[in-house]
Amino acid sequence: MDNDYSTWEYFECGMAICNIIQFSSFLPQIVALSTLQGKYVTTKNNGKPKRSWFNETFFPEEHTPLYLKSVCLSGAILGFLTLFLPHSPILHFILYSLLTFASYLLTNSAGVFCLQMEPMTVEVNFLMTITSPLARVSPIPFIHTSIPTLTFRILAFRLMLSAGIVKIFGSPTWRDLTAMKDHYFTQPLPNPVSYFMTIHVPLSLHKASVAVSLVMECIVPFFILSPFETPRFIAFFCFVQLMLMINI
Repeated sequence: MDNDYSTWEYFECGMAICNIIQFSSFLPQIVALSTLQGKYVTTKNNGKPKRSWFNETFFPEEHTPLYLKSVCLSGAILGFLTLFLPHSPILHFILYSLLTFASYLLTNSAGVFCLQMEPMTVEVNFLMTITSPLARVSPIPFIHTSIPTLTFRILAFRLMLSAGIVKIFGSPTWRDLTAMKDHYFTQPLPNPVSYFMTIHVPLSLHKASVAVSLVMECIVPFFILSPFETPRFIAFFCFVQLMLMINI
């Protein structure tokens, strides 16, 4: 139980850091986007189109950037509090409840600039709200792990497996292993390496990278549910490598 609780404490620290990064990194983007001409969206009041990067909120349109800045600042502060304040079931329940609400406000208002990370943060913070107070509860019989740890293992299993399933049943380029030839330019965050990978890398390497990605997302997630430590460590190593590949 002590080892499981120590692991959970490290996980909570990581979640706090993720919240700090998410809210603080979104703040300068709001500052920049509020000065640029956005896409056309339809207002709820008179139905006339206007240009904005953000969805409508219960604040007047001219106050939306200030409202979003306040949400980001509040979320970053809450992240710092969860990181540095001593662990208390009631305190963490309150902090993660507020973080869930702040994440929801940001996701609901960010509009076209909202990517996959923001809705996922709402779900993860909500799960932290209901599981963090249970961190000291005795492990579940037969599987020898706590409810919070098991909850997030299932979440990681679902997220990674669904990422592979949508590829297989989505674009045919994933099924014929040619998706990566174009994906370097069409991914949400292309970088200078994208040009080199698209133009100078042979198709065989592209196909190999797609195959490896599908194995990591369709087969390796089942290792997360293993009662043994070694398969879970293999899954962790594979997912870290996959995240590095995606970001490079």
